[in-house]
Amino acid sequence: MTATLPITPILPSAADAGAQNWLDVQGLAPLKSAAAASPHDPATLRAVAQQFESLLINMMMKSMREAKLGDGLFDNDQTRLYQDLFDQQLSLTLSQGRGLGIADLLVRSLTPHGAAAGRALGAYQKPLRRAPAGVAASMSEALREGNAIAAPADAAGAPAGNATSNSGAIAANPDEFVALVMPDAEAAGAELGVDPLALVAQAALESNWGRQLPTADGGSSNNIFGIKADAAWAGKRTVKDTVEYTSGVAERRREPFRAYESVAHGFEDYVALLKGSRRFAGALQQGADGEAFAIALHRAGYATDPDYSTKITAVLRSTTLRDAVAALKKPEEPPIF
Repeated sequence: MTATLPITPILPSAADAGAQNWLDVQGLAPLKSAAAASPHDPATLRAVAQQFESLLINMMMKSMREAKLGDGLFDNDQTRLYQDLFDQQLSLTLSQGRGLGIADLLVRSLTPHGAAAGRALGAYQKPLRRAPAGVAASMSEALREGNAIAAPADAAGAPAGNATSNSGAIAANPDEFVALVMPDAEAAGAELGVDPLALVAQAALESNWGRQLPTADGGSSNNIFGIKADAAWAGKRTVKDTVEYTSGVAERRREPFRAYESVAHGFEDYVALLKGSRRFAGALQQGADGEAFAIALHRAGYATDPDYSTKITAVLRSTTLRDAVAALKKPEEPPIF
């Protein structure tokens, strides 16, 4: 008896895609009415942003289809029509749920009090789901490689995002930043059992590669991990604006931050924070895997930014970090990683 193989659909079902269909032109009418009635409604903003993302994806796919050497043996007007319909439906489906991250950027840019966070979000969006080979991947890589990094947000009583002022800078570019913090990252990583590159990536995210730190006494606070000064903190502190998230919506607040005498002191306090709190024990158990560590750290409540671990992972995978670390290697030494 011949076994029948299950047929796996290429596209999600209508239920998975929110019952949206590219051919359903009337489906946009309710969205248009909702946008006119409540332009700042979060649900409406996301729906509009997802529609825009689907259009952008479709434009990329169309460009991809056109960039070919010639027609195939069985290509004709009919096959091209069905292929175009498939691409349009696929672009709509890919924009649903978490999408490619473009919709998230638009929502943050259009949300009241969140425009600054939206502009800062820039390069570090969510990794791609399955998408057309090459086109979507190239776009994701381009988004990840920018130097502008969003300010991650604080969880109550835990570390906060970086301040918005540049006067506390400790480095002018990623190469300078990595060269400055790598020795302390290696020492802290050894004590915590965490990949030091994960610590560098997190610090780069929090401080925009050392270019955006809170100031203290006219200089830098050396607070590269964005740790807030709670009631238990007896050391120096400073107050700065920061971006935090409430129910996924970015808000700008003025919060107290810890201030350190040096970057090394900042690393020591970070180590003490993670080792001294039971909620971070799970993150330390994942320390050998930088990406798993970032996810566990986020789940433990290190920050309220919904994309915090994804952004750390993006920095870890970026050529910006890889090139900065490679620049530290002396010609006679083996590769660092």
